[in-house]
Parts: sequence; C-alpha cells; structure tokens
Amino acid sequence: MTTSTRVPGPAGLPLLGSMFDLKRDSLGTYLAARRAHGDVVRFTAGPPGLRMELYAVFSAEGAQQILATDSANFRKDNAFYQEIRESFGNGLLTSQDGDYLRQRRLMQPLFTRKRVDGYAAAVTDETAGLLDRWSTAPDGTVDVVDEMTRLALRAVARILFGTDVEAAVPVVERCFPVIGEYTLRRGYSPANPPRDWPTPGNRRAASAMEELYGVCDRIIEERRAEGDAAKGDDLLTLLARAEGSAENSEDGTLDASEIRDQVLIFLLAGHETTATSLAFALHLLARHPEQQSRARAEAVRVLGAVRPRRTTSTRCRTSPRC
Repeated sequence: MTTSTRVPGPAGLPLLGSMFDLKRDSLGTYLAARRAHGDVVRFTAGPPGLRMELYAVFSAEGAQQILATDSANFRKDNAFYQEIRESFGNGLLTSQDGDYLRQRRLMQPLFTRKRVDGYAAAVTDETAGLLDRWSTAPDGTVDVVDEMTRLALRAVARILFGTDVEAAVPVVERCFPVIGEYTLRRGYSPANPPRDWPTPGNRRAASAMEELYGVCDRIIEERRAEGDAAKGDDLLTLLARAEGSAENSEDGTLDASEIRDQVLIFLLAGHETTATSLAFALHLLARHPEQQSRARAEAVRVLGAVRPRRTTSTRCRTSPRC
C-alpha cells in the first residue's frame, strides 16, 4: 500500500474550483477547509488553463517553518504578490532575495525594543481620541469594524508621518480602500486586463495611487531636504536617515522611491490586519462577559495609576462584518 503525499483540499466546482467560494467568503471557506482537511489545505481556483493553486497553512508550526526556519525555500512569485507589488511597491512584505536582505539590514535598527516601545505614545493618544468620540456616539452605538480601522490607520500613520499625520490621513483614508479592493480583486482573478487600459476600475485605482503616492512623495522630499536638521523621530524621518553599517556599507541608503515603498507597505500591513484583530477581539469580549471582566481587571492591575480615566458603555452594532 502506498501513502499519498498530495495535499488534501476541497474539490470545488468542476471547472472553477473554489474561486467563487474564496471571493464570496474567504474566511468561511478557509475555516471549513481546515475543519475538513487539517492544517495544510490545497485550493484550486480558476478555469482550466488559468487555474491557480493556493496552499493554506493554519498551524503555528507551519507558519514558523514558512516565515522563519525554512523561509529561503518559499517564494513570493505568485500573481497575488505581484499585484500587491505593483500597487504598493517593493517593500519588506513584497521584496525578495538581495533586495529583501538589504532592506532588512537598513531597517532593523529602526525596530529595536526601545524604539518600538516609544511608539506606544502614538497608540495611546489615538485611543484617547477614539474614546472621546465614543462618549458622544448617538445612542452609545458604534460600528466596531469602522472604528478599529480608523484607530489602527491613524496610529500607524502617526508613527510613520509624525507631525504630518493630519495631512496624510485623509488621503490614506480616501485612497487605501480603493487601491486595496482593486488589488484584491485582481489577485483573485484568473485573468486581468493590463493596468494601463482605460477601464473604469483601472482609472479609479490609478487616480487613487497618484494621490496617495503624491502626499507620500511630498512629505519624503521635505524630510530629506531637512537632512540631519530633522528633529522628528517618526518612522519616515528614520527611514530617510537609514544607512548601511560599517559591516554592510555597500547597503548604502534608501532613495526616495524606496522610502515610499516601505511607507506604503507599512500602511498596508500595519493597519488592516490590526483593525480586523481588534474588532474581532471586541466582538468576542462582548459575547463573553466573564472574559471581558478578566481583561478589564488585568488592565487595571497592570496599568495602575495610568489606566484610562473614562469608562464608556458603548455597544457594538452586530453586522455581517463584525
């Protein structure tokens, strides 16, 4: 008897596989596949000749293997990564090989424990502003998904842009959803028209990218012009100053387009995933009052005298997104 090494997965539709399931309800499709097939699942999506194979890894051990111990054996060459790369640049999330190693060496000093701890002030300030708005919410009701998205976006943008956050955030809030939805749609589609074709979707995305790139480029140009005189400790200023160490002097520095790529990638990777996690955590706490009480008691015990001064009775409006 022989043992098959083929990764199991849902059959899907005869011609299109799991394409419609993934587009309609990605999370539900992944959860059902894990329950049925285990921690490593193979999906097929798209018609014959344009079909993609997707592998989902759900275990912590598998994530560790892919992202750390055996990361050199995995590539970012698929169509989905290419769409992200074309929309948001060749930053740490999308770069590979020599580009990735150079970027990582240049930016690693920006993420020491002490420096990351310093970003807590931005998160605290934005959270205080959120609570102020919640205290005046009509009927004490808010949409948690929207609120967590705004909180995470403003916190990440403040860490990145510092004093320019108010100029950057409205543009990011306006443009990011357009670019993100466009990129996701193209990433899941088995065939796409070239980006330079004047289709309505291409034109909307191009306009959003032009506006978003523009505000980033303007702020980057101002910071680079200030040079060593720049006093800010926001991430964009630190990126503009980043240069190779004595051991890796060939790494040089990041040019303006590379800085923009990193900023866009940090915005992409840093706010949507965080917002989703926060919204779902609040949803679960609302459904489990005993765990909510434990979390509140722990916050009081750990924070002590600096705990939040205001307690709100805001309710989460349950919706298909919450």
